[in-house]
Amino acid sequence: MNIFITGTNRGLGFELVKLLNSQHPNARLFISSRLPTSAFNQQWGQLLGPNKLRCYQLDLKESQHTAEIVKDLQKEGIFFDKVVANAGFGIDHGRTKPSLETATKTLDINFRFTIDFIKQFLPILSPKGRVVVVSAIMAQLNNLS
Repeated sequence: MNIFITGTNRGLGFELVKLLNSQHPNARLFISSRLPTSAFNQQWGQLLGPNKLRCYQLDLKESQHTAEIVKDLQKEGIFFDKVVANAGFGIDHGRTKPSLETATKTLDINFRFTIDFIKQFLPILSPKGRVVVVSAIMAQLNNLS
């Protein structure tokens, strides 16, 4: 099983990778973050090991980043059973002042750039593959039980 997950440097994405690793020990995890790849690889390499995963630097605002990743994966003949679009921008209502700029950034990252990412990944989604979109509001929940 191949799984691609965005936004895995912290929070829900970070915990999701750990959970998937424990529940699907044979899955290959392809994870991404806006962090530079060397720091990201070091962070995850200690937890999972190099044979279990691949790390990518991916900023959803840069459509070309996604296109390059998809192109490389297509060349390798890799298809995904699950693609988790977890990267997003959450508004911290205690610290973020409502503004047109904040609203635009939120809509761009959480909607427009996420849709673009998903569209680019569709050609490498396996026939029975699934796309999961995680809402940015999830980052604000303190207790999921």
